[in-house]
Amino acid sequence: MGTADDLRGPRGPRRSADRAGLAGRAVMGRWTPYAILPLAGGAAALTRPPPPASPSQPAPEDPLTSNVGQSYPYTSESEADRAAKIAALVTDREDLAGKLVAEVTPPDDGDRWWVWKCPTHGCPGLLHVAGYARDLHALYVVCDGTCQKTFLR
Repeated sequence: MGTADDLRGPRGPRRSADRAGLAGRAVMGRWTPYAILPLAGGAAALTRPPPPASPSQPAPEDPLTSNVGQSYPYTSESEADRAAKIAALVTDREDLAGKLVAEVTPPDDGDRWWVWKCPTHGCPGLLHVAGYARDLHALYVVCDGTCQKTFLR
């Protein structure tokens, strides 16, 4: 704070201005009758870390991932890369070929296809387009990671 001279406004000390009915406040160490809101920054900024949790409060949970972020593509791949990746996944997994025949229609002729990160917790894989879901309006994607799941996009 400042000295008594710092608290003087255009009409004298702060106390006399309050008695006269003038609204005012100290802004940056000086009192002014014209300030309604404090200025941003300075001591008003929240720069301190949050207080430690008390024993009566539950421990904070791990942050959750956003479903919105999972909807955005991670990258894209050419049609040749997509087809090669799906063919490699079909030869590596014996149950995938039957699943794709029963649930997927072939993709249309596109030059590039989106690739997403797998939403399964702990799986580092990427989701590659295998085609369109039969009877549904969605892309059918296959994970190349450890979870080996299929998803609709």
